[in-house]
Formats: sequence, structure tokens, C-alpha cells
Amino acid sequence: MTTSTNRPIPDKQPLNKALDAALLQITGGLPLLSIRDLAGLLAVSENTVRKWVACGPDAGLVPKMLRINGQIRFRASDVETFLAEREVA
Repeated sequence: MTTSTNRPIPDKQPLNKALDAALLQITGGLPLLSIRDLAGLLAVSENTVRKWVACGPDAGLVPKMLRINGQIRFRASDVETFLAEREVA
């Protein structure tokens, strides 16, 4: 498949496989990530993620989140979508 300028479209499978592997390693195979997990994945401090979370879900700074027993969690699939939407060509 090519674009209108006849450049091949890059295959995103290696990125998805690498991200899946990273998420599995971080979460131990669990589908939810903590603030610490997300901070490690994004290579930022936990405090930075907490500030982003405090801005609220509509700020677009973090993936969709869940509040479970007062703790913030992120679905691995939402993190993957969040990162894919911010990918720069």
C-alpha cells in the first residue's frame, strides 16, 4: 500500500509488538497500569503523571483512567491508543 506520493506506508506492527512487550513486562501481564507504571513507560516522574491526572481527563495529558478504591489505574489498551494518537510521523 502506498500514499498519494507513492511512498510506502510504514509497518506499525514492530511498534505495536514492542509496546505490547513493554506493557506486559511492566504490568506482569495484568491489564491495568498504576501511575508508577505509566510514569516508567513514559519516562517521566510519578509526580508529573500525578499533575497531569489532577488536570482532569479532558486535558488530554493522560490516557482514559479508572478510579478503583481511590487509586488511579489505566487500561493497557487505552495507553496504547493514547500513544498511537500522539505518534509523530
